Amino acid sequence: MSVAAALLAADGYGVYGYANDMAKASDSLHNLLSKAQYAVLPFPYSKDGETVFTPCSAETVMLSEIFDCGVPILAGQISGRQGMTDYCDESMLTKNAVLTAEAALNIAASAMRVAYCDASAFIIGSGRIAKALATRLLSLGAKVSVTGRNEVSLAYISSLGCTVIPMSEMRYGLSTGDVIFNTVPSPIIDVDTAKSVRYGVPFIELASPPYCISKQDAQTAMLGVTYASGLPGKHYPVSAGRAIYQNIKKVCTHL
Repeated sequence: MSVAAALLAADGYGVYGYANDMAKASDSLHNLLSKAQYAVLPFPYSKDGETVFTPCSAETVMLSEIFDCGVPILAGQISGRQGMTDYCDESMLTKNAVLTAEAALNIAASAMRVAYCDASAFIIGSGRIAKALATRLLSLGAKVSVTGRNEVSLAYISSLGCTVIPMSEMRYGLSTGDVIFNTVPSPIIDVDTAKSVRYGVPFIELASPPYCISKQDAQTAMLGVTYASGLPGKHYPVSAGRAIYQNIKKVCTHL
């Protein structure tokens, strides 16, 4: 959020920070909210629906404290929650998927034993991130297989030149992949299925908990999982910050 804050400040907005890298020790949440025209929460705004997601601070900030302030609240990916305005639209979600895919490819490349141009890649899921991964993997010369449940998305991915593997045949995709990317945030792989992955093949977990396989089952299956959530802000903070800035500014002009 610091990049977005700096860009907003450059546009003439007064910007204050709390429980992030812009915060000052002397500032209290109540005082800052009393001076604010908007309360801007991160993307995503919460991991549990009760507290604000504050990856740069160990401080716990209750959402109820923000709601009690009476200031319009802007947040990312609110999923229908009342009392807030969502600054995360389709364009931002697409940009986030692109940044996630590019970061994931860099992470996987450092652990792969073959180059992408000689690799078979297996993607679990067919959403925005899966599509961004498939497009980039194909451009690098990889053979790409994808599994998922959304028939419309799978049809589009197939039209790109990917092989669609039914969920019932996931073992085949896992056993033939030189690199595996998961984008599905729900348990769909058990221990026996996970054992189909060849030893040493990078398995990049891009989804949020509970993941496609539990950590315990992954350990039992000796699956080398790299947990890689929140990649845009970690790997490309400027690009991610610009996307947030553009959408916050767009929302503010219409409120």
